[in-house]
Amino acid sequence: MNRPSALTVLRIALRVVAALLAVLVAVRLCAANAQTFDPTGVPPDWLFRQMLWGEVWLAPHFLVPFLLWAVADFGRVRGLLLRRPPCRLGFWRFVWAFALASAVAYLLVDALVPRGEDQASIAFMEALRPWQLVAYGPIVAVAGPLMEELLFRGVLLHAGPAWLALPASSLLFGFAHGPNAFALPLSLLGLALGLMALRTKSLLPSIGFHMLFNFLSFLFMLTEL
Repeated sequence: MNRPSALTVLRIALRVVAALLAVLVAVRLCAANAQTFDPTGVPPDWLFRQMLWGEVWLAPHFLVPFLLWAVADFGRVRGLLLRRPPCRLGFWRFVWAFALASAVAYLLVDALVPRGEDQASIAFMEALRPWQLVAYGPIVAVAGPLMEELLFRGVLLHAGPAWLALPASSLLFGFAHGPNAFALPLSLLGLALGLMALRTKSLLPSIGFHMLFNFLSFLFMLTEL
C-alpha cells in the first residue's frame, strides 16, 4: 500500500483545520447574537463606529478558514468561484425553490419571532443617522452575504459528504444569527442556498441570491422606521 505524500497529508490537515475554524466561528456568532443590547439613548456616532468595528473584527474570522481551504484545494475553490453556472431547467427549478424558501422564511419570522426580538434590529437602525444607514447598507447587502457564503456554502458545505454537510451547514448558518426564533427560518434559507450551490457546482448563485435576500430585508426594515 502506497503511503500518502507529505503534500496530501498537509492538504487534508488544512481542510480539517478550515472546517473546525468555520464551526468555531459559527458557534461564536451564535453566542454573540444571544447577547442583548439596547441602543436607546446611545450616541449614533459611537454606535455606528462600533458596528463598523464589529464588521472589521469579523472579516478575518470568515476569511481565514476560507483561505486555508483554498490553499488545501485550490482547484475546487477556483471552480466554485469562477465556474459559470449552467442555465438549465434544473437550475431554474432551484431558483423557484429559493424564492419559495425565502417567502416561507419571511412568514416564519413573522409567525415565530416575538415582537421584541423582531424590533431589535429596527431599534439599531432607528438609532443611526440617515447617512449612516446609507453607508451601512452595502455591508448588510453585499459584504455580509459574501463572507457568510464563503464560510457556510464554501468551507462547511464541502467539508464532508453532502448528506451530512448540507443539513449541518444549514443549521449552523441559522443558529449563527442567534439562538432564537430566527434560527429556524434562516436554517431553511441556508438549506435552499446550499442546494443551489450543490446543484450548480458554483458559489456565485448562492452569493447573488443571499445578497438579494439581505437587500430586500434591509428595505423592509427601512419601511418600519
